[in-house]
Amino acid sequence: MNTLSRFSVAFSLTLTLLMPSTSALAQKSEISNASDRFIVIWDKGTTKTKISNLSTKSTSFEKVRKLEQLDRIDIFKRPEELTLKEAMLEAQKLPGVMHVEPDYRVYASNTTPNDADFFRLWGLDNNTNDINGPEAWDLTTGGSNAVVAVIDTGVNYNHVDLAANMWTNPGEVAGNGIDDDGNGWIDDVYGIDTVNGDADPMDDQGHGTHVAGTIGAVGNNAIGISGVAWQTQIIACKFLDQSGSGYTSAAITCLDYLLDLKVNHGVNLVATNNSWGGGGFSQALKDAIINHQVNDILFVAAAGNSGQDTDLAPSYPASYEVTNIISVGALSEDGNRAGFSNYGASSVDLFAPGTNIYSTYFDGSYASLSGTSMAAPHVTGAIALLHELYPSKTASDYKNLLLVGGKALGSLDGLAISSATLQLWGSGNTGSLNCVNRQFSKRLSPVDDNISVAKNSAFSLQVSLLNCDTQTSQIIASVGGQNLVLQDDGLLGDQVAGDGILSRDITVDWNGTQVISFPDTSLSSFQVTATTPPEVREVSYFYTDIVGTPLNLSDDQSVQIPIDFMPMAPSGSFNEVWVNSNGTISTSFYSSYGNSSLPAFVDKHMAYAWWDDLYPGASGNQYWEVRGSAPNRQLIIEWRDITRCCSFSSGDSYTVTFQAILYESEPKIRFNYKDASASSLSNFHLGLGATVGYENNGNGTQFSYNQASLSDSMSLEIVPNDFSEPDVTITLFETEGLARPGSLQTVTLIASDKNNLPVTKEVDLDDGNGFVPVEGNTITVRYPNAGNYLLTARASNGTDQTNSLLAVDIQSYSSDELALINEIRTESDRYGLIDASALGASPESFGYISISDLVQFNPDVVSDAPVGLHLWATSNSINDLGLYFSTARYVWIYENDVFKGWSPDALKRQQIINSGYELITTIPAGAGVWVSK
Repeated sequence: MNTLSRFSVAFSLTLTLLMPSTSALAQKSEISNASDRFIVIWDKGTTKTKISNLSTKSTSFEKVRKLEQLDRIDIFKRPEELTLKEAMLEAQKLPGVMHVEPDYRVYASNTTPNDADFFRLWGLDNNTNDINGPEAWDLTTGGSNAVVAVIDTGVNYNHVDLAANMWTNPGEVAGNGIDDDGNGWIDDVYGIDTVNGDADPMDDQGHGTHVAGTIGAVGNNAIGISGVAWQTQIIACKFLDQSGSGYTSAAITCLDYLLDLKVNHGVNLVATNNSWGGGGFSQALKDAIINHQVNDILFVAAAGNSGQDTDLAPSYPASYEVTNIISVGALSEDGNRAGFSNYGASSVDLFAPGTNIYSTYFDGSYASLSGTSMAAPHVTGAIALLHELYPSKTASDYKNLLLVGGKALGSLDGLAISSATLQLWGSGNTGSLNCVNRQFSKRLSPVDDNISVAKNSAFSLQVSLLNCDTQTSQIIASVGGQNLVLQDDGLLGDQVAGDGILSRDITVDWNGTQVISFPDTSLSSFQVTATTPPEVREVSYFYTDIVGTPLNLSDDQSVQIPIDFMPMAPSGSFNEVWVNSNGTISTSFYSSYGNSSLPAFVDKHMAYAWWDDLYPGASGNQYWEVRGSAPNRQLIIEWRDITRCCSFSSGDSYTVTFQAILYESEPKIRFNYKDASASSLSNFHLGLGATVGYENNGNGTQFSYNQASLSDSMSLEIVPNDFSEPDVTITLFETEGLARPGSLQTVTLIASDKNNLPVTKEVDLDDGNGFVPVEGNTITVRYPNAGNYLLTARASNGTDQTNSLLAVDIQSYSSDELALINEIRTESDRYGLIDASALGASPESFGYISISDLVQFNPDVVSDAPVGLHLWATSNSINDLGLYFSTARYVWIYENDVFKGWSPDALKRQQIINSGYELITTIPAGAGVWVSK
């Protein structure tokens, strides 16, 4: 076969064969810097001219391939100078680009062959739980009119049990090196290979050939095995390589190729078999499947082999909410769910035989494999039989017949929409092929019998009410005495007309709880309780500056904060506090740079101060600190000088600073935005690319989503809807100063009245003097002895009063501090602090200020001090050492068990370094400072 030279293959993230194995391949969906592809979805209004190129002022992107039918989807290669993440962000900025996503890698779902002696086709016959193949074949064995496609590792089209049923392209002349039918592929006789970019889909792995044999191995030929449909035609599209892995874009290319065959070349394609999965959610892949839905092509998908509930943990592509998808779980020979098989009351449609399935193999032989990969082709073969028996029915009709005609098993109750396994023929006209007047009914959404919905918001009510002979066009749902019509017409919240799912969006406009029932049907009723969601409101700006403990987060990382209390929140407490580098707080580990509108999850409790693809930089730039004392502590989390990925520039025009505050005794969350401006990054500036809000268990309160809604010096609070702040609020109660006996403590107390009434402020300093008035915002105190002091603040407008507590721990001078004082006094020449001959016999004689007389100081205090050695306590942080200590010889501090020094003289600074000491860069507020003059 001739190769399409313009088609190059290099991918990013992985999809996989769905394999029930103790050594299953990891399904990794995060972006890797080694990846080199991404997918672009263009806005519907984008012209073909724009689609043909993708470039910015500084970057050009190479298009990998042009799709024929899915022309709003393009696949591009990242430039070598950019990581995949950077390339995607650049592409997102371009006009007409609606969505950009990584090119996920997926995997097929097989295992190493089981016992070689097990070769009987139990799934077709001779088992209580088989699909009744021989009985169904009395009605039809299939025909060549139905065409199905195997999107997989390829198919051995020369296999003796498959060759006669392989589709051959009537518009192509084999081996002439010409694209005879003009579909963009040269010599595509049996299908195509999107791994190698050519038209030879020969299987070199085995999985696809095994799938094809279950669907349509030639029946009644006295050779090997029989497929479900003896004479159907099979198109091969190879997109998984020899290791069983491939990429989303390659699967999309298969779907595009197959859609073109049906739309432009008259191929009667009724279904595709997709026994693969993995990777993350792909909007491009979902869009491609929807295009197949529009053209009446079913998408049969393996449910996945993780043994998990896909109602809670989706497995793609089976879990996309598109009505032409049939998600198939695996049934074991004993009639139970295979232990490896995924399941889901509203996300898996039915089960089919999936363990020890004997079928054709890539080397011309036969093998037994297990997996949901082996279950799905039983359903694809059944569709081919249904089409032969009922050629005028639609894809939705075939899907409905599969659900109605399934064999209900108690072991599958609650594990699939149908709670049944595939049954082609059933006694009493109950099978999919011989169904007569059999009904199937189920409420698909909501699944639970008791749900809570925010008042004045809507939820989707979806029911399946099927009959194998007729379609039900509408039913009545009764809500509080009012009848609401559910229809299958594609309106009022119904997704697709004629798909057998009757739907309606219902707005919760009542208080309390209402029962929703379905008169004249067997559908069970359920209860809906109206809840009042929290509200977000803008409040007076106040920013709490902190020094903070670094979180040391790297890009897209989360860490738990070790605190010993549970902060309250509008909808329940935070039993754990996890901070994410991308501006979120949650009760469990979470790490994602991709924001969305709220609610974003059904099972998470999260606060979104600035949910965006933030870049913390090399130093981390996130900090936390607890202020106050029990039971009124505050947890403050700050993102300081943060930029957006993947900008590596700094400065005010690139960075923002904001914080979130959680409260021990108040059910609210506060967001403070000191600096929300980043004018050099338009998609970051003022929160343009961010989500701001709060959610818990699927109920969300959103302030903004991808809107420039934030501003400098702005504060928001998220509170319960009925939350009422007291008239008088204490906004700040804290102390600063060196926590040593005799050191000056500055107590700050700020309070306000929401009606702007005068507020009287008092504080009990726990010094025996009781409450004393606070004039202005500060009062000072010196504690002569070490110990714990509990301060009480109160603020009143005359009728309403608010109290707050604050613990202050005054510590004795440590042995290290006393030793340093003594060494400086007695061995100063050893440290080079001052001339030893200048020292006298007492502290006063060499310039010490008595500990009881420590005072705040400024540059004048230092310059006016006499020659000698002085000990002071700083009252505020000092960044400009030259301004304060220009008249000093040396300045010393003892910080974190390390001596640090500084001198205005450059030579002395070098001597400090040469002596093994660190240089002082900043002196924090409250630090003890030794100054020699």
